[in-house]
Amino acid sequence: MRPGSGGSKPRVKHPNQYWGIDTTKFMVESIGWVYLVVVLDWYTTKVVGWNFSLRSRPGEWRESFNMALNNQFPDGVQGNELKLVSRNGS
Repeated sequence: MRPGSGGSKPRVKHPNQYWGIDTTKFMVESIGWVYLVVVLDWYTTKVVGWNFSLRSRPGEWRESFNMALNNQFPDGVQGNELKLVSRNGS
């Protein structure tokens, strides 16, 4: 499945095969808009990386993805055939 293709989700057979990354924002009265970026393992539904910030720029997305990679693949991800999916093209 290509991100944004509108197709159905692929069949996930084991952990660390497909991860999804997405963000949400919400208003905190005393602060303003805050953003949460989450990387989720589609098999286990475990949050493997995240970033909470006052802005949503590529750096925050990269930080959440790097956290996930470092947590799940401390010896490196090469050869694991991990796929990252995002619906919004970030």
